Amino acid sequence: MLHGGSTQKVGLSASPSWTSILSVAGVVEALRELFSSSQFRDGIKFFAIGAALSTTKSILNYVWSNVRRLFLHKAVIRDTDPAYQAVLRYVVDAGAWSKSARDVEVSSYPRMPYDYVRDEDDGGTGGELVDLDSVELGINGDTHRKSETRVHFFPLATDSFRFSYEGTPVWCTRKREQIGDSNFQDTLELNFLTFSRQPLRRFFVEARVTFSQYNSGKVVVMNIDKYMNWSQAAARPKRYFNSIHLPGDTKEKLLADAKTFLLPSNRKWYADRGIPYRRGYLLYGRPGSGKTSTVHALASELDLKIYTVALTSKKMSNAVFQEMLASVPPKSIVLIEDIDAVFQSRVMKETSDDVADGMADRIEMPSRASALRQAQEDAAAAANTSDVTFQTLLNVIDGVGAPEGRILIMTTNHRELLDEALIRPGRIDLQIAYMYATKGQVLDLFTRWYEQLATSPTAPLGGGAGAEKSLPASSSSSDEGALDHAKLRELAARFVAQVPEGELSLAAIQGFLLLHKEDPHGAVDNVAAWLREQADAK
Repeated sequence: MLHGGSTQKVGLSASPSWTSILSVAGVVEALRELFSSSQFRDGIKFFAIGAALSTTKSILNYVWSNVRRLFLHKAVIRDTDPAYQAVLRYVVDAGAWSKSARDVEVSSYPRMPYDYVRDEDDGGTGGELVDLDSVELGINGDTHRKSETRVHFFPLATDSFRFSYEGTPVWCTRKREQIGDSNFQDTLELNFLTFSRQPLRRFFVEARVTFSQYNSGKVVVMNIDKYMNWSQAAARPKRYFNSIHLPGDTKEKLLADAKTFLLPSNRKWYADRGIPYRRGYLLYGRPGSGKTSTVHALASELDLKIYTVALTSKKMSNAVFQEMLASVPPKSIVLIEDIDAVFQSRVMKETSDDVADGMADRIEMPSRASALRQAQEDAAAAANTSDVTFQTLLNVIDGVGAPEGRILIMTTNHRELLDEALIRPGRIDLQIAYMYATKGQVLDLFTRWYEQLATSPTAPLGGGAGAEKSLPASSSSSDEGALDHAKLRELAARFVAQVPEGELSLAAIQGFLLLHKEDPHGAVDNVAAWLREQADAK
């Protein structure tokens, strides 16, 4: 028994290896084997290297952050801010970026709204310009056609480049981030290597001043971009107010009313009497009669920006509409065109036979059929009505939170379709009707059109470059002589005598005069044939 028990104990101590590991000696032996393993030593080395690199990176980041705060001044501009256009325009025009940037973004179209104006007015480049005037294009066998392609270069998104401003190195990075499913937002990041922040401040001031010079002498048009922010859509050449032709002294009254409203002393006058400091105009009447041109000329005369609101936009909601109108700065024009398009259901209802008869009577349309056709066309154009409610529109115009100090102008082709609550006094202070051209308007248009030809006593008669070759030659266009003011008045009287009153829009007559830009005789001699063509086309 003793031998058997002894044998059993020896067997228990020698059989399973895990029992020895539980002992202190076993643990020590296992650790010794682990530490002596080459794999373990290699792992420790890699861990030590990684830890050292991570620690070094943290130290360097800390040092760089403090050095950067000491030597670098950073500015970030998003494309939703007006400063974005000013800075990007300044950087592009300076041309410094093209020397260090190896990658560029190429566009056949100007990327800035004012580039269109610069290209037309003073040959501005809107970036680097490539003229291919000498390239012959073999299109349809015609090898004599020349290319006048204008190619614009811009810094590539996500690209960085360096330039110098007043001796200060500047690193500029243009970034593009995706917002939502299909929208992107661009940002410009500028780092100035300088102890003082003054170079950064001077840079932005100079960029802003330069940007303002592009808009000098122009009317700036603002619209709502895809991010629901105000952005500059265009900068159009100013239009002289005397180029607007309205019956009697209508335009003089409009201009005087707007100027009086904008007087600095007027705000206090309104406040002392408890009257909201706002002004509203309604321009209504025939298409092509000059409603939009009047707004352009008024903004030019008063040096105001135009903020256009598209109520039929799919993204326009009550909240967006209220927020955007509240952010319009004082001394601005808010323009809502085709206000009747908001009321689609009402427009469709008002195209009934009875209303068509009323339209023909009230706005002097040639016939009931044309009135019905016009109303139906306008109703179809209003098919994409926005979610802005009528009550919201009224609150934005003259509610408690309605902005003050700006001029609201609404246009419509059909005043009779507007709710009286919208155009009551207090919301609309002045209504101006635009009908078909009167004899007086045609006389003013013709005289102004050719008055510059009469300024010189040796101005040639007819044969101008604007004459249409396909039209019959003027019987007097080959006469030699000078076009003085007396002759111009005679031609104007002959022209007006042939144009029927109240049947044509000023836009249509202006289109005809464009065929004879420098040939008043040709205009007089060919207007009868043109009028017959217009009558046959109806």
